[in-house]
Amino acid sequence: MIPFSERIPIKDAKAKDNKKVVIAGYVHEIRALGKMSFISLRDWTGRIQVLAKKNEVGDEIFAKVNLNKEDVIIVEGTVKKNTVAPDGVEIILSNIDVLSKVENKLPVDPTGITPTDIDVRLDYRFIDLRSPNVNTIFRAKSIMANAFREYALENGFVEIHPTSLAGAATEGGTDIFEVEYFEKKVYLVQSPQFYKQMAVIGGLEKVFMTTPVFRAEKHNTIHHLNEIIQMDCEIGFADDKMAIDYLIGAFSHVINSAYNYDKARELNPELKEIKKIKTYTYTEIIDLLNENNMKIKWGDDFSREHEKKIYEILNEDSYVISEYPTAIRAFYSCSQGTGQE
Repeated sequence: MIPFSERIPIKDAKAKDNKKVVIAGYVHEIRALGKMSFISLRDWTGRIQVLAKKNEVGDEIFAKVNLNKEDVIIVEGTVKKNTVAPDGVEIILSNIDVLSKVENKLPVDPTGITPTDIDVRLDYRFIDLRSPNVNTIFRAKSIMANAFREYALENGFVEIHPTSLAGAATEGGTDIFEVEYFEKKVYLVQSPQFYKQMAVIGGLEKVFMTTPVFRAEKHNTIHHLNEIIQMDCEIGFADDKMAIDYLIGAFSHVINSAYNYDKARELNPELKEIKKIKTYTYTEIIDLLNENNMKIKWGDDFSREHEKKIYEILNEDSYVISEYPTAIRAFYSCSQGTGQE
């Protein structure tokens, strides 16, 4: 049995020319050509071509190369440069162990060659996660959540972990999920706002959290979700200027951390690095909209059409709008817009 302790990621193996390595992962594709087989092997860091030659490994080992897509294998071999191989490198196989074989046709094709309906993908999410694009989304999400935590900790915030249950609605204007908790009626929280405020007035002063919140709203657009992960901060002894500075700092750090993840840029080539975010007042934006034939009265809130027009006018990927009338937005909030999804 090839030892797992010697296994290294595919990304690292590509740099070890003429060295023997051990890698493991999923069979992405396989091509059998008589006494040779080409295996495209995939792990979370990438893919590499593995070349198996019958006359070099012998009948017993070559018989193990009779593989299916998504079989799980561990491979030992020597890294060789090859200009015609993907990324100009391949592994010449010397040994292989099959850890798990696919016995039936998979309901989801992780390679994406055969499209799968979203309902089926969600039913078999553990297979769907093997898709490189889906995997990248989850890893980018992890990077962004940790970037938020990193920024908050570096700026003196304390992380807290509030409950997801509440005895009453925590925020108006949205429906709530009702659950039974030890024979009592409670609700899934719509916002951690109260918990943050209690922590601040309790003396912690600067707190943050990364927590799920729930909103029982029926919807059919991407702008509404029943469950989201909120990245929240709360500050005592602060004014709106300080809050905006923290907002800009946290947002920039989170987006730039995603930008620095190469696979995220491959998945979304329009992703851009944030170098500066400007702040505009509500009144300035109202004037700009009216000057550009998008009629709106001072005191009205911005619709999605207004937000699209603002982006066109400013031609900036990210910006902050401050000093809203309190009749349409609470005094403690500001709005941050972005041209990036």
